[in-house]
Amino acid sequence: MGYDFYAREDPCVRHRLTGRWTSRLLIILDQADLLDPHTPAPDMPSTVALTYERAEREDLDWPFDTPLDLEEVDYLGFRSADPGRVPIQKLCDNELWLITSDEAQILASGIDEILTGGRPRVIDARHMQNVPPEDHDRELTALLRAFGDFCRACVPAGGFWAS
Repeated sequence: MGYDFYAREDPCVRHRLTGRWTSRLLIILDQADLLDPHTPAPDMPSTVALTYERAEREDLDWPFDTPLDLEEVDYLGFRSADPGRVPIQKLCDNELWLITSDEAQILASGIDEILTGGRPRVIDARHMQNVPPEDHDRELTALLRAFGDFCRACVPAGGFWAS
């Protein structure tokens, strides 16, 4: 099982993580106060539900093959009630969510701060199983740098999809 992230306006810009590496990333981002664990996803509007049903019935690649209307963007790109944070649910469940350009910038900037020591990088060793202890720092730095670069590339691309 893994998580796929791809730029909203350029599906060739992609990033894929296994479930274990996604968990590690989310722990670090949460400890650095970049994620909001309290803002739930909104209820799906009936118009969005109907679009989902039509897309399945007609084998459409929605929401990728057509422009989104405002209600769809509001639902798929729901925001944290706490400015400067991204709802954690958008990055950790298997539903399709839109990480907006603003949120991609929050993540990219926050990761830069983590890498330069401006924000904490905290992860318990028990979350690093199957990685030799001497490789923890190198592997986590590589994880953060790659995801930060991806987020930064997605800012001008309309944000990114997470699923």
